[in-house]
Amino acid sequence: MQNVISQEEFDKLINLPGKVRGLGVRSYGEYILRNEGRDALEKLEKTITEQGYPIEYLKIGNLNFYPLGLESLTVLAITRLFNYGDQQMREIGRFQAQSSIIMRLFMRYFFSIEKVIKEVPKMWAKYYTVGSLKVVEYEPEEKRVVLRLKDFHSTPLQCSDLRGYFPTVLQMVVGDEVKCEERKCMYRGDEYHEFLMEW
Repeated sequence: MQNVISQEEFDKLINLPGKVRGLGVRSYGEYILRNEGRDALEKLEKTITEQGYPIEYLKIGNLNFYPLGLESLTVLAITRLFNYGDQQMREIGRFQAQSSIIMRLFMRYFFSIEKVIKEVPKMWAKYYTVGSLKVVEYEPEEKRVVLRLKDFHSTPLQCSDLRGYFPTVLQMVVGDEVKCEERKCMYRGDEYHEFLMEW
């Protein structure tokens, strides 16, 4: 188990600049508990703890801030411990969007797509202290939206998570199934991440 994450990987990720709300990190633990069971959650916690960051996911404060690197380490550990690929990580993103306290409150007040688009940058800033997210294209007739995420450094594995999260939030507003494609990615050499969503 000690080889799941190397010391070099741990040091690189835990020192990433920025912080994330606890509810984002905690939701990974909740997902693993629900889908893999208590033993799997304990295995995940033991993996991160043995690397040098003692953690109990279900005791994380939802609105407290934690190192962004903790979220990145969690994603890395999950993919390796449970052999999760793109589809499973997108499923985690969907779960996170549906179970987020902040997102539920947000949707109560911003129930039209135009209002959601206007509030996107503020919503990102409620979750993360780094990166900026904005809508760069909105074509209501063509039923498409393009999100651009800049200055957000984590792990390439998290792109799949976001490809589950963003369309789920949009689906809550438009009511139809939303397809999402990451057409630009910083880990492929682009200047930013860009997500095309269509419904």
